Amino acid sequence: MFKGYLKTSGKVPREKLQNIRPCPPPRGDYAGVLADDMIQIDVDNKEHAEIVHNIIKQLELNCNILKTTRGLHFYFKNAGVRNKSVKSFTPIGIPVDVGVGLKNGIVPLVVNGVARAWVNKTEDVEALPPWLRPVKISPVDWFSLGEGDGRNQELFNYIIKLQSAGLSKASIIETINLINRYILKTPLPQKEIDTITRDEAFPTEMFFGERGGFLHDRFAYWFLNNEHVTRINEVLHIYYNGLYTSNEEIFERKMLDKVPNLKASQRNEVLRYIRVQCEHETKSAEPRYIGLKSKIYDIKTEQLMDYNPNIVLKNRIPYDYDQDVYDSIVDEVINKVTCWDSSLRLLVEEMIGYCLYRKKTFGKTFFLNSGGENGKSTFLDMIKTMLGRENIASLEPADFEKRFVNAQLFGKLANIGDDISSNYRENSSIFKKLVTGDSIMVENKGEKPFMLDNYATLIFCTNEMPRINDQTHGFMRRLIIIPFNAKFSPEEPDYDPFIKEKLLTENGMKYLLRLAIAGLKRLLANKQFTDSAKVSEQLKEYEEINNPVILFVKNHEIENQAASDVYLKYASWCRENGLSPVSNINFGRILSSKQMFKSEVRKIDGRPIRIYMKYQ
Repeated sequence: MFKGYLKTSGKVPREKLQNIRPCPPPRGDYAGVLADDMIQIDVDNKEHAEIVHNIIKQLELNCNILKTTRGLHFYFKNAGVRNKSVKSFTPIGIPVDVGVGLKNGIVPLVVNGVARAWVNKTEDVEALPPWLRPVKISPVDWFSLGEGDGRNQELFNYIIKLQSAGLSKASIIETINLINRYILKTPLPQKEIDTITRDEAFPTEMFFGERGGFLHDRFAYWFLNNEHVTRINEVLHIYYNGLYTSNEEIFERKMLDKVPNLKASQRNEVLRYIRVQCEHETKSAEPRYIGLKSKIYDIKTEQLMDYNPNIVLKNRIPYDYDQDVYDSIVDEVINKVTCWDSSLRLLVEEMIGYCLYRKKTFGKTFFLNSGGENGKSTFLDMIKTMLGRENIASLEPADFEKRFVNAQLFGKLANIGDDISSNYRENSSIFKKLVTGDSIMVENKGEKPFMLDNYATLIFCTNEMPRINDQTHGFMRRLIIIPFNAKFSPEEPDYDPFIKEKLLTENGMKYLLRLAIAGLKRLLANKQFTDSAKVSEQLKEYEEINNPVILFVKNHEIENQAASDVYLKYASWCRENGLSPVSNINFGRILSSKQMFKSEVRKIDGRPIRIYMKYQ
């Protein structure tokens, strides 16, 4: 809720914002500084505060509530309010003062030595409800209206005002009902409220001027406040069918749902206005939430929940989770591709589960390595089908250095590169950042660059491991090389040319999802991938192949030879093979760190010469 704390004198800060501290001071007055995503609704009238409190309790909304000498402060997640304000009116007609974290709102917590009391405190704070969001409309004194004061007509006319303020139909209906139930002296019968809020009461004419001209700014303002529009990683998104999408066709489709006769030019004008006006940045939901076909699965609580706009997801797996499902064909194929090695199978299941986890906590990339006819392609098709093709990118390591390519990873669960090139790669910096999920700047051609925090699991299929100009431990520990030594050829007695069709059934994919979720749970519990002797052996072999120094020494005699001559031969060998030689000093350090050779000074023909000697 707070980004930090400041010392105060009464309610007045004694420190500047740059001196903000992470914890409250041990004594004296102090205030909290609202987090950027928080908003404070200050109701200074006790009667009004009690009304708002009662509504919140009745609707079972989660928010923090702080008691003050004059009323109550209510704290919600901000829902697009950019500025603080004084004596703003809410849709239910109650005046409030507003503080926002985006403007470093100050919340006095201990005033004149007395700590303010929390009426309610929760970590699971909800978004500010539309009926409590400040709006710029001429207020109505609902408290004074009684029988015979034209309440029905006032409420009917109020619909237009609320529409012009950007409230959705559902929010307006809720607001009218709240005013009737909690604000009016004598509530109207529910049947009359239902009549007031009938469909015919919500016109679209408000988006057109007196001469019929389309008011794109008014429509865009309404759209921003009704359609769950936000930015994720600076990219404009809209909520649609449970997910947030940046697909502009969806924006236009939603516009046409409201005003069916909008021309393409008018839709583009609205979209341009929305791009400029939308400052609301939303973080993706925690990686514990996995979007499935019908529900969202919380891997932490093992509960299923409905999709809703407050859980920000970009991905949906096209299958539902069934903890009891089983498929013998999928089971048999996974056993075969892992050669009935139990630890290797556990690792493979964890790799698939890692694709479901939208944070690259463990910083690993996977290479499926070996020759042909070993089931790699079929195995990858299983993963692609289970995850959903729309959740997959297909880049090679060589692509990561290209300008307009890495943006394809945005919002993908996995990058699966099939039959990648084994050519030497000079640069590994971008590759390593993508593996660990570190931020990089990316762009689509003709569009504004944005920051990508990659959460796609990188999986590559190769017949020969590519050599990469990075022999550091930091790079090597990112690699998991999985050997695929099975045989899926016509010569095998159990060969089935129709195996793919039998694997990619709904039952098969639901079983693969079950294995993936079990693998992810195991990975999170163990805090590491399952160890496999075969994988360790593959990595050791690759480390030797990928390190030109080790490769050179294994193929050249250097014992008892002058260090300077050895290095010249090594540098020449690198150039002949298109490799970049390390420096003379690093050449010796690598040999020493691997305990292969050490250099010693010996006298030869009376002269001191540094030569290489084997470690004993």
